[in-house]
Amino acid sequence: MLRMAIKVTETIYYCTDLDRACAFYAALGWKLVEKQAWGWAAFEIDGRARLGLLRTHDPEIPRPRVGIQTSDIAAEVANLRSLGVDVDELQGDAVGIRAVNFRDPDGNEVFLWDDGSGKL
Repeated sequence: MLRMAIKVTETIYYCTDLDRACAFYAALGWKLVEKQAWGWAAFEIDGRARLGLLRTHDPEIPRPRVGIQTSDIAAEVANLRSLGVDVDELQGDAVGIRAVNFRDPDGNEVFLWDDGSGKL
């Protein structure tokens, strides 16, 4: 169990064509709030929840994953590892956004991230 203050920020879907996926969700009336040239886009759904789209070149597109923000990612990673959870290596800058993936027993990924502010 995550011990720090957390909030679910987005569900992430993988796509092979980011522009096509963006057009689909925009047609649903969702608001595009972020789009990065490297293959990331985010839509605001209800003013709080977001849908993230991540471009992949993998022909076997991975399953969706949930994104969870924490205020202290290092402590969360240590706690998860102490529980025997399969946690990837922490990525990012020491003073900026840092993120890590971990998996449930069925291999479903959870994306855990921290913006470095110490707040949610």
